[in-house]
Amino acid sequence: MSIDPPSPERAEPSAFRPSFDLRLIVLVIALSAPLALGVETLLRKQVLGRILGPDLDEVRGFFSPQTTRAAWVMVGATLVAGLVGVLVTRVAIRRLAREPDPAARARMLRDRLLLLTSIPQIPAIAATLCFMAGSRLLPVLIAMAISTLFVLVQGFAGERELQKLSDPSGSATAPRSSTLSR
Repeated sequence: MSIDPPSPERAEPSAFRPSFDLRLIVLVIALSAPLALGVETLLRKQVLGRILGPDLDEVRGFFSPQTTRAAWVMVGATLVAGLVGVLVTRVAIRRLAREPDPAARARMLRDRLLLLTSIPQIPAIAATLCFMAGSRLLPVLIAMAISTLFVLVQGFAGERELQKLSDPSGSATAPRSSTLSR
């Protein structure tokens, strides 16, 4: 019985090559907050609505003014958290530039992206909880859109850095000349 070396099709992707995997992971992360809103709505309508009946709608209606205000606060918090998330992602990418091994740098970048993309999602998930308690839908949808946008921005920043690491010619890291300076 012989053990064959892995074929190129089965070989693991290069650690410092931008891959479809990173794009897919960022997309799943970006859609997780809107997905949570959908699952919450489905559970509330199909499960809790049948158990509690019209009492649930009455309680949600009673708390609607307060939870709607809280959801609008979460819109602002999501915007601030998104800006902080992008800033922290840029700082993390700059700090990773000190790592001499490109494969380790790419692995650490992916790990940090998984963690840092949760920053803009925390207030968006809180907005979902406000909707569960009776908030209007508009501020919740705005918080979801802002959160999704910032997660995608963070993912694009990470992918751009991974492309720089995978460029063997080094042209991605060369400074670009500005047309304004000519």
